[in-house]
Amino acid sequence: MCKKLLALCVLPALLAACAASPKFDWVKDNVTNHEKDNALAECGYQVKINKLSSSDQAEVITLCMRSKGYRFRQID
Repeated sequence: MCKKLLALCVLPALLAACAASPKFDWVKDNVTNHEKDNALAECGYQVKINKLSSSDQAEVITLCMRSKGYRFRQID
């Protein structure tokens, strides 16, 4: 009985862990999170001062970060 109860408690937790969506972030070798955040903020600033439409904002930020050597990848 105890093993069945344990299985009923553990099984949903395992399924939830498997269903969790992967995390993505901008990555670049030998760069701190602070430097990455600064680069992303600079790209966001460029979007705001150019008053781009919301449909163009993500593409411009992606192009800006790629031009700085960052890649948008899945992280652990």
